[in-house]
Amino acid sequence: MPRFDEYAEGVEKKKASFSHYNILPLNITSGPTQPVMEIPEIKAAVELLRWTQNLPMPRPDPTSVPQEIEGPVVNDLLDWLWQTFGFQKGNVENQKEHLILLLANMDMRGIDSARQGERQIHMIHRNTIDRLMKKVFQNYISWCRYLHLESNIKIPRDESTQQPELLYIGLYLLIWGEASNVRFMPECLCYIFHHMARDLYDIISDRREGFFEPPFQREGSDDAFLQLVIQPIYNVIYNEAVMGKHGTVSHSKWRNYDDLNEFFWSKKCFKQLGWPMNQASDFFTSPT
Repeated sequence: MPRFDEYAEGVEKKKASFSHYNILPLNITSGPTQPVMEIPEIKAAVELLRWTQNLPMPRPDPTSVPQEIEGPVVNDLLDWLWQTFGFQKGNVENQKEHLILLLANMDMRGIDSARQGERQIHMIHRNTIDRLMKKVFQNYISWCRYLHLESNIKIPRDESTQQPELLYIGLYLLIWGEASNVRFMPECLCYIFHHMARDLYDIISDRREGFFEPPFQREGSDDAFLQLVIQPIYNVIYNEAVMGKHGTVSHSKWRNYDDLNEFFWSKKCFKQLGWPMNQASDFFTSPT
């Protein structure tokens, strides 16, 4: 028996190293460090995302946190977005890795020979985040210009770091990560992001102490965004596709992706849908 007890203790100590991951073992805290985590740009990007100072905290809801998650819930900026907007934990982990790799790869490509010696004490350069912002939000900015809207990507006046920029990028990636077939409607994603970016700015610019109430929250669940935002739009897509009978019905009888997305190229979407979205809007009317 003592030998089996000793074996069990050894397994328990190494349990964290058995965690699932794609490329970056972000949640493994014991065992040998993986070589990929020693790349200076990766280390710098990880540290950048873990800078959560000065952020107001969402009111904790223990029923929405999966039981298998141990330790503090908000370890980095994407964890904060998870608790604030009700994204799914799996999506958060995927997009966290996605954002770290984007930052590291873009920063690595920007290294010149004069900076090679800096890599051991590397920091993600401000220009890298600016270039990533332009790349991620190119379509959103074009959409705002077309509709003569002011962009909701706003930085608090007293902000001295690029924490807000990373929050906006993370927010868009998390929206995209759970969008399912709504990804085929890019201007619809712009509409969703436009309103959620406004909610984000209102939160990070409010310096009052204490917890704030998350905009999206479903008791006992961590899929509030999916259920409250994406699923209603997905149901419209699905019902219209059923009406189309695999494209055999005249297009005048049902709406395809382009028809649905065209709705978001006009300001009437703001009047008819609003935010939170009005489920009684004609946009959600089932085809007959």
